[in-house]
Amino acid sequence: MNTRHHLEQYEEECSNQILVLNGHLEHLALRRPGEVTLCIGNTSRETTVSPVYLLNHILAPEQPYQLSIYNSGRQAWVTGRSGPGQALSSLAVTIEAQGFRILRWRQAD
Repeated sequence: MNTRHHLEQYEEECSNQILVLNGHLEHLALRRPGEVTLCIGNTSRETTVSPVYLLNHILAPEQPYQLSIYNSGRQAWVTGRSGPGQALSSLAVTIEAQGFRILRWRQAD
């Protein structure tokens, strides 16, 4: 694929392995070796909070990961928690009205 932009390719769509417990949120999850990226959009006109669960050991339980989060309200990436996959497989996400988050878990060196 030719593009003048930075191209990111993922090997697998794995949305069915992510549980987002809020009916106002839509999500898409992608995976490649050493990385999982989750896009979550808020369809509501209100800020919402939701638990997010990564299922089926989508992150290697004992491997260290660094979580980064893109915040649409700030239009910036922020560094999140780091730790073993098992510890980062459940979290809560707050998303402003009609905003979105991109969560990226990358295996740490």
